[in-house]
Amino acid sequence: MRSPSKKVGKGPRVVKGHGQKAKKLGRGQSVQVPLGSCSVSNTALTATLTFDRPVVIRAIPDLHVHTVRPTNFQQLSPTSCVISYSGVISGQTWQIFPDQQWCVTAQGGLILPSSGTFS
Repeated sequence: MRSPSKKVGKGPRVVKGHGQKAKKLGRGQSVQVPLGSCSVSNTALTATLTFDRPVVIRAIPDLHVHTVRPTNFQQLSPTSCVISYSGVISGQTWQIFPDQQWCVTAQGGLILPSSGTFS
């Protein structure tokens, strides 16, 4: 006979998160936390990029302009930078392609693709 102090049957099963492994990304995959926006303004030979959150610029920004290439850049603040070009960019079209590695956020995200025309 069973003693009355022992519980008969099983209680509810509790699933704990302790000890579970974090989900790993596959080869070639990366965390995508894109910037919400990037605005561009310009003078005759320079373009100013303004981001909506702090970024780290690793190399000369690859802001594609169809006739001239960027020659130099300076990060003025955590949210803006100035790019110098080898020729006049006024009236030219520009484009930022997706998955560029020259600019990342503090969380490691990349920037959203965008395009436009310099004034």
